[in-house]
Amino acid sequence: MVARGAKKPTGARDAAAQEAMRARHEALALVEEHFRDFDVVWAKVHGFPWWPGVLFHSWDVVRRAGIRTDPKIVASLVVPPPEKVPELDAATGVETGRVRVRRHCLVMFLDKFNFSLVEIDPSNVASFTAHYQVYEHAVMGSKKSKKTEFRRALVKATQLLHMGNGYAEEDLVMLEEPSPAEKKQRMEEVGLGEQEDEDASLDDAWDDREMADDA
Repeated sequence: MVARGAKKPTGARDAAAQEAMRARHEALALVEEHFRDFDVVWAKVHGFPWWPGVLFHSWDVVRRAGIRTDPKIVASLVVPPPEKVPELDAATGVETGRVRVRRHCLVMFLDKFNFSLVEIDPSNVASFTAHYQVYEHAVMGSKKSKKTEFRRALVKATQLLHMGNGYAEEDLVMLEEPSPAEKKQRMEEVGLGEQEDEDASLDDAWDDREMADDA
């Protein structure tokens, strides 16, 4: 028995923290496993920060939406079928004896509209509105993050959210085209980074968005 006001032993605190982390992981897994096509999400790939994007469960949906894609990217990012895998403890990484269904999805990252294949897991995909403050503060507070691109991505994501769940596929395609102001800003950024390439055109700068840089 611990006296009132006394600190809990370190072991007890660690156990409580692990239990809280495990409960949070399980709760997130239950909630965030049920994503739909066109959902605005936060997603993360190795080596890059959390970033706003749009989720798709297959390339068929992407094609039906009229979104332009590089055939090489489509061929390289094959969405595997769901599979049962051993469940790991969120805190220790040890198998729990239970199984879970591993699912993958495609994420179109805003605002360059690059695609990545991502496992649907709380460590890779999260609800945009529920986690906005956490990931927005994390990226904006990082010295290495590309804040200008990140702000543009937030604007695109917010525009989609304001359209509601019933936004049309045409609305998503419209967001893919930059405004004249965005084209000008992009060219200024390209000029700062590549001063020797003074002949680059606005269209060339925008077409580079299809490059498979995984972010």
